[in-house]
Amino acid sequence: MADPPCPHMKSCEMYEIFTFSETLAVWKTRYCQSDYSRCERYQRALKGQPVPVNLLPNGHLLEK
Repeated sequence: MADPPCPHMKSCEMYEIFTFSETLAVWKTRYCQSDYSRCERYQRALKGQPVPVNLLPNGHLLEK
């Protein structure tokens, strides 16, 4: 049985970026649609901490 997708997908600003960029789609598959509990964005949201728009699921910042 597959893992459920992240409950924050629809409200996550980074997910939207992943959806429109084939280069970043691997993040969507690895975190959003599978092991989202490891996602730094998800963990911060659960704790009520700020989630920077450019924060990647692994905790690094996406450079512009």
